[in-house]
Amino acid sequence: WPTSNFAIRSQRNRTQPLSGASNLIRFSEDQSNALWLSFGGSKDGKSTTIAAPDGTMTMNKFTASGATGIYQVFTANGFADARIGEIFTCSVWMATEVGGSTQGCISYFNGLGSTYSGTFALTQTPTRFTFTFTNTRGVADGSNITVESKVAGHFLWWGYQLERGSTMTAYTKRS
Repeated sequence: WPTSNFAIRSQRNRTQPLSGASNLIRFSEDQSNALWLSFGGSKDGKSTTIAAPDGTMTMNKFTASGATGIYQVFTANGFADARIGEIFTCSVWMATEVGGSTQGCISYFNGLGSTYSGTFALTQTPTRFTFTFTNTRGVADGSNITVESKVAGHFLWWGYQLERGSTMTAYTKRS
């Protein structure tokens, strides 16, 4: 096979994970868009005290009332070709405006139940967290990925990225 034909066939055959192809999350820095849905909490604009990793004051502020968060449904992201058994990696910068026991996590909900990244402590320094999971249901089944808090309070998030494969790559903004 010529190299170009192999590349085309490789991209069409998703049985082997492809990392870094693109960010599958729409509006990856802006929770005010209607694609970002919340459960048990509220979108509270932007932080006025903590800068995003790119130096702008665009860290999204979310107030949680316990184990609550913000998410996007897979089909809203435009990747209706996600297959059962396919591996994805998501990453997001998270922080808090105040010290304390703010805890966050990333989760994958397959329409029936959730798989969690594990809990991580949030500080006033935005930190990029990552979570790799296997898609266990079809995209029409209500699958989504969530940034959430494990305790009541607030958290900041910015730069959410979802990509095919098991490797986190450099962040790519997507509108």
